[in-house]
Amino acid sequence: MNITERDIFIFVTNKEELSEEKRNAITSNPAFADMISIIKSSLDEGYEVSEDAKRKLAEKISLYAQPKVIELYPETLVFNNADEASFLFAAKSNIANVVATKVFEDTAKKIAVRIHNFKAASKVFVQNDSEKTLDNFFVTFSPNNEKLFFKSSAEHAEWQAPINADKAVISFSD
Repeated sequence: MNITERDIFIFVTNKEELSEEKRNAITSNPAFADMISIIKSSLDEGYEVSEDAKRKLAEKISLYAQPKVIELYPETLVFNNADEASFLFAAKSNIANVVATKVFEDTAKKIAVRIHNFKAASKVFVQNDSEKTLDNFFVTFSPNNEKLFFKSSAEHAEWQAPINADKAVISFSD
């Protein structure tokens, strides 16, 4: 029987996913004991996998799924110069028309959602720190549950009223 590293990892983390035949083959073969021990000790030590490593794994391993929901929290804006501010606002020409701007970030500061509130409308932009765009997702703003669909993070979305939010949540479509 062919036992892969993936099978051994699943054996340690979620045995029920393996067939009984594979579980028995792994248990009865002493050659796998070292690898099982290493995986268990890594998990017992509370080794944390960085968000960046998780994203890289997700790109390379189809079995690994990224979270379907990402929570974002308000960020305090501090600008060291006008160039930083203009980058955040995306277009210098629109800064004068913006009444208020709020930025939300995930805990790893890899994804940001920017809301530009105008007098009677809002524009919402989503940015991430990788070169890939995010596709087919919703951004929901709490507490009023305004929900916007994005086909791609390369484009902004518009809402026909100012958005007053305490939290943003990105959820991906299947």
